[in-house]
Amino acid sequence: MVKIRQMKVEDIVPVVRQEKDIFGESLGYDFFYQDLVLNPFQYYYVLEKDEEIIGFIGAYINSDTCDVVSFYVVQEMQNQGYGKMLFNFLLDLCEEMDVNLLTLEVRKSNKKAISIYEKFGLNPIYIRRRYYRDGEDAILYGIQFERGKKK
Repeated sequence: MVKIRQMKVEDIVPVVRQEKDIFGESLGYDFFYQDLVLNPFQYYYVLEKDEEIIGFIGAYINSDTCDVVSFYVVQEMQNQGYGKMLFNFLLDLCEEMDVNLLTLEVRKSNKKAISIYEKFGLNPIYIRRRYYRDGEDAILYGIQFERGKKK
């Protein structure tokens, strides 16, 4: 059975491990813990299959903007529609909360992710030079909503 649910403190360890496996780095335990405990604007969700975490999407939603913090599906579960399920979940949440703008950063070299985001209607907005620790540029992608619906 597959389900999306809110992230809990006990989910931090597997999420950090999976981020490191996928991205080579993680936002870290302390980052997630502080957000879960102290940040009223965090919306963190895990995707479970048979009670095992296989994906994550996290965003800050404040007023009418949404900034995606992290999004992934574990390698062995990619290309099976789980990423689409998670991202659509976030888009639906944005519509429910009357978000006007959703943004996220993606590595300039991450062609697979860029292709996915463009399929969801996101467009490049800006290049953030040397955004990542290794000096790689990030592309800021975004999508505008109009009265709770995608433009």
